[in-house]
Amino acid sequence: MAIVLLLRLRKRLAALIAFLGISSAILAGMSQGGFLAMRCALVHPERVRALILIATQTGTDDPTMLQGYNKMLDAWIANKLPEEIATTLEHVIFIPDSPSSTAWKEKWRAMDHPW
Repeated sequence: MAIVLLLRLRKRLAALIAFLGISSAILAGMSQGGFLAMRCALVHPERVRALILIATQTGTDDPTMLQGYNKMLDAWIANKLPEEIATTLEHVIFIPDSPSSTAWKEKWRAMDHPW
């Protein structure tokens, strides 16, 4: 499911670049955003001049890491984002105790599901 979504987003990103009249874009992305930017550049090299990649990888995660991510996702769904998981995400995405992280945690908790 996730790979199908990324393939659709890659096509939409290329279409957006064309719609905006940008002949060749510099794409920046963090994590999955970087993965998406790389896929767009691979399929539409004429539309992408350069990439700025932050915390992005080209392959799949180690199976042990995936198990941990799945457990974290299951706990989020079952318990409306427990504080331990919210704090872990905060430390990965923001500077610990960042002023904006509290607002993001509230938004995450208000979501029906984390995707």
